[in-house]
Amino acid sequence: MKEFDTTFGLRKSPLTPISTSQWIILSILFLMARQGSGQICNTPNWREYGNKQYLLVSNIGRTWNDAKDYCRSQGGDLAVITSHEQNSFLNTYTLKRTSGYFYWIGLSDIDGDGGYTWVNNTPSGFSNLRPQGEQGGCVRLTTTHSGQWEGSDCAISRVHICQRDSDPRCSWHQYGQSFYRFMGDGRSFDSAQTECANIGGRLAVIRSTEINTFLESFLTPALSSPHCYWIGLSRSSDSEPFSWNDGINLNDSQWAPGEPLSSTERSCGCLWSDGNNADNNGRWDSRTCGDTLPYICERPQIPLDGKWIEIAAVNDVQYYFSTFSSNYFTANEYCQQIGGHLAQMKTSTIYVSYFT
Repeated sequence: MKEFDTTFGLRKSPLTPISTSQWIILSILFLMARQGSGQICNTPNWREYGNKQYLLVSNIGRTWNDAKDYCRSQGGDLAVITSHEQNSFLNTYTLKRTSGYFYWIGLSDIDGDGGYTWVNNTPSGFSNLRPQGEQGGCVRLTTTHSGQWEGSDCAISRVHICQRDSDPRCSWHQYGQSFYRFMGDGRSFDSAQTECANIGGRLAVIRSTEINTFLESFLTPALSSPHCYWIGLSRSSDSEPFSWNDGINLNDSQWAPGEPLSSTERSCGCLWSDGNNADNNGRWDSRTCGDTLPYICERPQIPLDGKWIEIAAVNDVQYYFSTFSSNYFTANEYCQQIGGHLAQMKTSTIYVSYFT
């Protein structure tokens, strides 16, 4: 038997400064809190944070209006920033990609009424406009001023940040002792298996109706066309039984009507997402293993070398200290692997002394 690798209108002024006393930067250890997500999703170049995806368009400059139109053509809009945490994430991300750049965000006084509003009219009291900063009809996020915002001439071409709603399948979801994630880039069965292994897992093994029902709950009925996601099921030919990628033969199956098909070639299994056909949706199909399909990865919950800590001042949240140093992005990914996300220190009643 094979081993499972575990290894956001605002007035332009006055402004209330953001209190930095509520935010703690831990340079050696990082905290994690259960609930939430943050990771690169399967759509190229989009980075996920919370329930949104972000695209930093840093290879071409556009006017504010053109940037807005471009983001909308990608299924989103210019970024709407509603919290310090979100702004910090985007600032960290922009610094990772570029230096000294000014990114258009979705805040403007495009109608000239003297007040900034977001592109989607989202109400919020959060502002990160820089006192004594430049003025203008449209707002940019500045990497040279720690992610603070400034007004600017809307007709200037600048790089920009797009934002759109994220697909819940893009996050890791726990069932039992495993985490599952739908991956949207098409690959052959073997390539998908390799990619899952590269992130510490394997193609999903579905040994029970309960697991199949759990995965089916994330399938989107409104997809414009049916999709079938590789799972870790294959056989070398008709003369051989289907088996899982851990070497165990298939027992409990969820085949769609008429499946599996006969084939003299190697066949591999996939999970149907078809909102127009109840007989297929959530059932399995057999395909030639070289077909290019999206896929589902599974990986185990990473064993912890410490324990989750509960704090009386914070309800329903637990914290965990890592025992190693890491950059922001690796830390965020690790936190999700163990069922949490990087800690958000939202109140001054939480001190590091709780943890030491």
